[in-house]
Amino acid sequence: MHMKSKNKVFFCGNFFDGSGPGVVNRGYYTYLKNNFVFYKYRNKYIRILEAIWYTLANKIIIFSGVAEVDKILIPLCRLFKKKMIYIMHGWLKLENELNEVTNSNGEESESKLLEYSNLVLCVSNQYSLMVKEKLPQYATKISYLTNGIDWELMSPSDSYEQRSPNSIILIGGGRRTKRNLEVCKAVELLNNKKQYSLHIELYGYSDGRDIPEIIKFPFVNYHGIVPHQKLIESMSKNNLFILNSEIESFSLGVVEALINGCNLLISKNVGARDYLIAETDNDIINNPEDIDEIAQKIEYVLKNPNNSRLLNSIDREASSISHQADKLYRIVSTFL
Repeated sequence: MHMKSKNKVFFCGNFFDGSGPGVVNRGYYTYLKNNFVFYKYRNKYIRILEAIWYTLANKIIIFSGVAEVDKILIPLCRLFKKKMIYIMHGWLKLENELNEVTNSNGEESESKLLEYSNLVLCVSNQYSLMVKEKLPQYATKISYLTNGIDWELMSPSDSYEQRSPNSIILIGGGRRTKRNLEVCKAVELLNNKKQYSLHIELYGYSDGRDIPEIIKFPFVNYHGIVPHQKLIESMSKNNLFILNSEIESFSLGVVEALINGCNLLISKNVGARDYLIAETDNDIINNPEDIDEIAQKIEYVLKNPNNSRLLNSIDREASSISHQADKLYRIVSTFL
């Protein structure tokens, strides 16, 4: 990959933290730092000055996620007729509505990025289909670039505790979009009516509406937000990872769960499905609100483990961050 001049593309995305977008941005930095301009400084105030300068000095601005500085950069891009590409990791407005969150930080910038960007790249094909359906006015400029995976970092936990056959692991806490309450009701159904002795290890946000009801179930052990390594260790001890999301742009957790030996049950809305070539209907929850379907699929996967089939179906080259970085480079080149 080579451009005549490096100062053509500014990648405006934070790659210093451990968030989902941060991990992806760090991967792009690793493979594109000789082709695109990235932030050099961690200090947020210096980064504002950096962002303004790099926006003025480059032809194409890639917004990877939504940031406070976008309030300054978007008007600059419009004033100086810069090409804008928006990598859409999530949808703040929709997720806030579904989760009943009143904090609207970032929603205005998000709305302007959707309106004014020349190209919107959702982080999975699955996600892009939903966004196009809900925003038909932007459908012609919405495409996708599925998040790449840094397989070198995807090593399983070295925890050697025996895996519990009756254990289920959930992430996302009590947020409505994760539909973990419905999973708990499905497990209650199996335990009460079919004499299973399933238990749930729940991780994630405590601010979700469903937490008070979820923690009343006697089989739920709620851990809150824990260091990432502790979550990985938990995956290595549990049998079944369930992600019953109403909306899920990608979720690296799906891949991490498979790497760490979990069997898998996910909703049809999960973007990481892009890479699960061997999935069948029994691996997928079609209606995240249908407790009977969830219970039926849990029972099926417990009796018919799918870890090896799903993990081995992922094309590690096509899903690699280096491959996706090369795709991003080629996409950007069409705007030069």
